[in-house]
Amino acid sequence: MPAERRQRVRRMLRHGKYKPSGRSKPASEFLLQAALFGSFPRVNGPVDVNNMISLESGLPGSIFDADLSGRHLLMRRGAAGESYVFNPSGQSIDLEDLLLVCRRAADGWEPIGNPVKDSMATKIKPETRDVVAVLYAPADEPDDSVERWASEFALRLAAHCAAAATGFCVGFNS
Repeated sequence: MPAERRQRVRRMLRHGKYKPSGRSKPASEFLLQAALFGSFPRVNGPVDVNNMISLESGLPGSIFDADLSGRHLLMRRGAAGESYVFNPSGQSIDLEDLLLVCRRAADGWEPIGNPVKDSMATKIKPETRDVVAVLYAPADEPDDSVERWASEFALRLAAHCAAAATGFCVGFNS
């Protein structure tokens, strides 16, 4: 992972109270450590593709069950007091000032993912058939780089997960 990209990803996350270090560092850095120590996590096809793209690109990613997340997502910063459970043992992550992906909910927008840990509410399961993926790229990441990694993500989902259809869009204005 290029050191300059790692620094830019951390800068993208550094906001208000949120500091991307220790247990709060981007998922792409956790994956790199796991790969270096021979314990790269294997979960299931879509999650494995997400993890490989994140590891190779240095850009953290999220992948959601589209039936649970919906396809209309919002990106924003976390508010004070927001959190969600991110693993089966019930651990939660404080979301204040963290960059978030949210799904539409009855009373507004509910956080479901971020560049560090994703919510249990929308995680991929064995019965998942449709997914939505997000790559978190700094605003100064060249468009051609983001397009290349998004395209590679779609191609790998098709090749390794027998995806019937894939596609991607690049860009988000906050």
